[in-house]
This record gives sequence, C-alpha cells and structure tokens, in this order.
Amino acid sequence: MSTDNHNASDRNKVIIAEIRKLVNELEGNVIDKNPIAELGETFYDWAEEFFSPTSGRLNCYVPLLYAIKEYQLSVGLQGIRVQVFRRKVETYASIKGLSIPAELKDQYGRLTRKFNDIFYDAKTSGWIKLGGTKTQSMIYLHTPGSDITDRIYDPTVITGEFESVGMEDQHRPHLTTKVQIPD
Repeated sequence: MSTDNHNASDRNKVIIAEIRKLVNELEGNVIDKNPIAELGETFYDWAEEFFSPTSGRLNCYVPLLYAIKEYQLSVGLQGIRVQVFRRKVETYASIKGLSIPAELKDQYGRLTRKFNDIFYDAKTSGWIKLGGTKTQSMIYLHTPGSDITDRIYDPTVITGEFESVGMEDQHRPHLTTKVQIPD
C-alpha cells in the first residue's frame, strides 16, 4: 500500500470516528431534550397523580406490584413487564428531581421489604390483605431534603383525601373526614 493510500485510510478512520462521536452526542441530546416523550405521556400523567405530594406515596416504600396494577387499571393496560415499569419509574424520578436511595437497595440492587401479602379484588375494586407477610419488591421515591423513612404505603387502608399534619408527620397520610353534627 502506498503512503498516499495509507494517509487516506487514516483520514477516513478519523472522519468515521468523528461522525460516530457526533451521532452519539446527537442521540444523547434527543433523549435529554425530551425525556417525557421517551417515558410516554400516558405514564407521565399517571405518575404525576400516583406520586403526587398528597398521595402519601412519596418518601416511603410502595409495593411494586401494587403500583403496576394501579397503572394497568388506570390506563386499561393488560400487562407490562416489571423491568419496563421499573425503568419508567426511574425515568420519572429523574425528570421530577426525585431519587431512589441506593442505600435502601440490597447487594443485588433490589429494593425489597417484608410486608402484608395483598391482592387486588376486582369485585370490590379494592386491595385486601390475604393474611401473612412476604418479601416484596418495592419502589421508593425520595424528595430532596426529606428524611428516609421505614414507612410502607398500605393500599388496603381506606383511602380518601390526604393532608399533611405537623412537621413531624409531613410525609404520613392522614384521612380527612367531614362530620356533620345534627342540630
């Protein structure tokens, strides 16, 4: 091979490397500019409600299968892979400036806790305890500046309007009821 051909080959390799670098940068910019599109508007809208500050589901453990079932029921989805759902939750957390504390994960990177064995009852459209406990996969979305707690969100508790009461309980849900006293 002549020197001219060798130099041309080297220049081509440099050009190809530069093109690959630019493509990688552009692909990264597309993802950075529109993570909601990557996540999906339907999931984003669901997560906005499910993990709202008044939901009682931030700064606590949330059973993963409960969250998945609620998502499926909300959007009319028959199924979603756990890995896909977990990735969407991580993306949502990143968009919202929330974190999933690494110190809560086990040596394999899993977030699990022992909790009541629960089941969604389609007849009553509610969650029931089956009796006993089992180790379950969890979600934990942590807001900056708040304490990490051991609280586990229990979907079998009667739901209603939630409000925060006092600084020490600011992340614990409290059922608000209106009582009318007869005259």
